[in-house]
Amino acid sequence: MTQNDANDIKLDEYIPFRLSILSRAISQSLAKQYSKYFNITIPEWRVLAVLASQQPLTANEMGDRTNLDKVQMSRAINRMLTTGLLEKEKDPHDKRRTLLRVSSGGWDIYRRIVPIALTHQAELLSVLNEEERSLLIALINKLHSKAITF
Repeated sequence: MTQNDANDIKLDEYIPFRLSILSRAISQSLAKQYSKYFNITIPEWRVLAVLASQQPLTANEMGDRTNLDKVQMSRAINRMLTTGLLEKEKDPHDKRRTLLRVSSGGWDIYRRIVPIALTHQAELLSVLNEEERSLLIALINKLHSKAITF
């Protein structure tokens, strides 16, 4: 391929690349705040946030909702069980399945992180007006719907 090949990817215009870079930048900037004060990682925060809104879930269900691979998910869950942020129990309907829940200590951390996360989001979105914010959410939803059909 040459530098001027029409089939070259222009990374500054390639949406999958740009969204990945943006997502990582946002996650890392927020993680600097909550990891310093609460000693949790980005995967642990994702697990906590998802479980706080959708518990109980299995580890597999968590993987689907957090976009973490099995190794990241396993490490996050094991560490959170060890540090007391999560609790596990056998599924009363299927004893082969283990369900995860946020513990009281996990709820304490979650309630302390949420205001930080919301402030972080507000600061990030402050460069957009209300119409742009609404459009951004609509576009993200539209792209996500298309992406999951591939």
